[in-house]
Amino acid sequence: LRHSSSPYVALVNNDVVLEPDWLAHVRDALDRDPQLAAAQTIIRRLDGRIDGAGIDVSDGTFRQIGHGQDIGAPLAVAWGVSATATLYRREAIGDRFFDERFFAYYEDVELCARLRASGWRIAVLPVVGAIHHGSKTAPLLGRDAVRLRTRNRYLVARMHRGVGRFGALLWEDARLFVRGRTSIRGIVQGLLE
Repeated sequence: LRHSSSPYVALVNNDVVLEPDWLAHVRDALDRDPQLAAAQTIIRRLDGRIDGAGIDVSDGTFRQIGHGQDIGAPLAVAWGVSATATLYRREAIGDRFFDERFFAYYEDVELCARLRASGWRIAVLPVVGAIHHGSKTAPLLGRDAVRLRTRNRYLVARMHRGVGRFGALLWEDARLFVRGRTSIRGIVQGLLE
């Protein structure tokens, strides 16, 4: 990213396949609206259902809007965009794209919080533009994947007042703990680092 100079930068996960018209859709949205910092399309899963249509933070946690729903289902208005497949305006991002403390997971949520705090807008376009194979790289991280996912949610909440609520995150982690899908170490690091 530091070595590129284009006005827009696309981030696409290595387990995503873009529709042929994806770039045209997101670039057109940014071309038409100079206050738009980032645009994504609806992303679908391999089973044809929605993988994500933006990020929702309204319940104090961080959710992919529409995850698991049928294409065409009514969707909430997105608070943020997912870096799974998004086109960003370089002018909005500046020299600091992702906060390096995040490494993996929720770095896109933290970036959206900064963009919104600076007065920029985001958009999720109402077209399906990508297919996400889902967490194909996570196994390379081993147990660190769960720790980082857990820790980074708390880091976002600490860094950006009103984006995530500790009570909601702790309640979610209590439910995830029963299924072995959270990390006590991640919670402690996220709250104290």
